[in-house]
Amino acid sequence: MAIVIFDTRKNDVDYPQRLDSLKKPHLRCFYLDEMESVSSNSLGLGIIKLIVEENQKAKISVQQLVDKAKLEVEDAAIQRKVLELIEAILVNKFPNLNREEIKEMLSLELIKGTRYYEELKEEVRGEVKEEVKVGMITKLLQRGMTVEEIADILELDVEFVRKVVEDN
Repeated sequence: MAIVIFDTRKNDVDYPQRLDSLKKPHLRCFYLDEMESVSSNSLGLGIIKLIVEENQKAKISVQQLVDKAKLEVEDAAIQRKVLELIEAILVNKFPNLNREEIKEMLSLELIKGTRYYEELKEEVRGEVKEEVKVGMITKLLQRGMTVEEIADILELDVEFVRKVVEDN
């Protein structure tokens, strides 16, 4: 059996009539815009429905899905993947929300274990390191060090240090 998921029925591909005998017993089609009318306690179906739910309802569903995943998925690695999927759907569904608003919908504990959080943390860490080094360039220059010495001490490219000096 195969499963095909379409966003709406109008985007369903029309199969040649000669393949109907293969399609009916072996192919199951789902339409995301019709998922809201289906009631199910399935975690997987709930995650799929989250994609097409109205934003207000999605905000409520997220916490229910997170709780359900924590209860039903015992394997920690799989649970983390399920929670990352929920988070990815949420981030894409609400692109205008800032981190604080997303944290309101998801518990911080959920976010901390995800790849999204780790990547964001590394990105911020890199930006902070660069800002600190840029601040150090000015101070070391004031103490009479050369651009080359500063680049060596801070482990930066000489051209980068020159550019920072020119910009200040």
